[in-house]
Amino acid sequence: GLLNNVVNEIVSSNLNNHVVEKKESTFKERPSLFFHITNQSIVVKGVAFLVGKTVYLLTYTATKENFQEKEFDQFIHSFDLAKPPKEEGAE
Repeated sequence: GLLNNVVNEIVSSNLNNHVVEKKESTFKERPSLFFHITNQSIVVKGVAFLVGKTVYLLTYTATKENFQEKEFDQFIHSFDLAKPPKEEGAE
C-alpha cells in the first residue's frame, strides 16, 4: 500500500540500506507502518501514518554508535496532530 511505498522510497535512496523491520500497526489511532532501516553507518527508525489522504512521516536518524531507542520513543510519542479548524457553518 501507500505507506509501504513511502518506506520503500527511503530504502531505495541508498543502495546500502536494508530493512531490519517493517510492522503495520496504529499510531495515534491511525493506520501506520513502523520501520527500522540500517546501512553501514546509520540507523533510521520511524513511522509513516495516514490522516485522510495525507501521509505523515516521522523519522529518527542517528549514527549506529549514537542511536538511542529511548530517544526515538520519546520523539515519536511527543508528536500530536492539532485538530483541524472547524469549517464555517459546520456544527
